[in-house]
Amino acid sequence: MSDDRKKEMLEKTKKIYVKLPKSKDEVFTYAVRWDLLFTHNVLDKVAKPWIAKKMKQYLGVEEQAMIFMVLSILNQKCEP
Repeated sequence: MSDDRKKEMLEKTKKIYVKLPKSKDEVFTYAVRWDLLFTHNVLDKVAKPWIAKKMKQYLGVEEQAMIFMVLSILNQKCEP
C-alpha cells in the first residue's frame, strides 16, 4: 500500500472516530443506524466475534447459547 493511500485511509478513520460518541450519555442517546448494520451484516462480521471474545474473557469459554441470546436481542433492534 502506498504512503498516500495509507494517509488517505488514516484521515478517513480519524473523521469516523471524531463522529463517535465518547461519554456514557452520548453512547446511550446515540441513534443506531440499524439499516446499515443489517445491510452490511455487521452483527455477524463484527459483533459476533467481539461478543464471543468477551464471553471467553469473562467466562473462560465461548458460551454459544449466550452469544446467540445477545445476537437475538440485537436483531430485535433494542434501544437502551
